[in-house]
Amino acid sequence: MLALLPGHSLLSVAGFMETLALANRLSPMRVFDCDCLTHDGRPVPSATGIALPVAGGLDQARRGDVLLLCGSPDVPPQVQVTMTRGLRMAARHGVHCGGLDRGAEVLAQAGLLKGRTATTHW
Repeated sequence: MLALLPGHSLLSVAGFMETLALANRLSPMRVFDCDCLTHDGRPVPSATGIALPVAGGLDQARRGDVLLLCGSPDVPPQVQVTMTRGLRMAARHGVHCGGLDRGAEVLAQAGLLKGRTATTHW
């Protein structure tokens, strides 16, 4: 799953999704599915203003899912609060969280990188 923040990079989203699509094409069976989620289940604009369709909010993530957060440089405060709450709940319920682009910053602000090794966007 891919959690999108307002202002996310379409380049990061496309690179990630294209990689999964290629893996599915090379595999004899479908290996990966990737739904986009947001903090409130509604589409959010990318840095270019394009809003991708979403499957719902962070509450759609289930135990064992991998949820990658595609961050942005300027997250509105209310979105930050809602996203932080959703990420913490997902992590408590066994969802594996990671970041793309500036997603690691939001994960760190949510306290989900404490005691962990992580790399961040340049």
